[in-house]
Amino acid sequence: MPVAAATVVKHFYEKSKVLVEGELLHLECRTWGYPPPQITWTRLSRSNDSAVEILTGERVSFDFFEGVGNASLKIADVSIDDYGTYTCVAENGIGNDSETILIRVKGMTTLPGSLQLC
Repeated sequence: MPVAAATVVKHFYEKSKVLVEGELLHLECRTWGYPPPQITWTRLSRSNDSAVEILTGERVSFDFFEGVGNASLKIADVSIDDYGTYTCVAENGIGNDSETILIRVKGMTTLPGSLQLC
């Protein structure tokens, strides 16, 4: 019979990540515990410093990572508005843990006189 263990979240490989507008943001929450943890992703709101839960949407999807549901977060076609502090929160009824990463998004710049494809 398995022994219950509080969930633990391993640190992200980086403390921050820089993307360019239009790229794919892909984060994986490496966690373990028994029973398996439930994963929630949040982003710190710049307007009032409160954490807002990230939900599935047109550009946002979640998937399994290492057998844990919602442990993989993907945001397609990132924009400047996606800039912020992202947190993976893992809870399993015995304990909880979290890990945070700062995501920076640079705007695409077009140089004067550069070729633009239509």
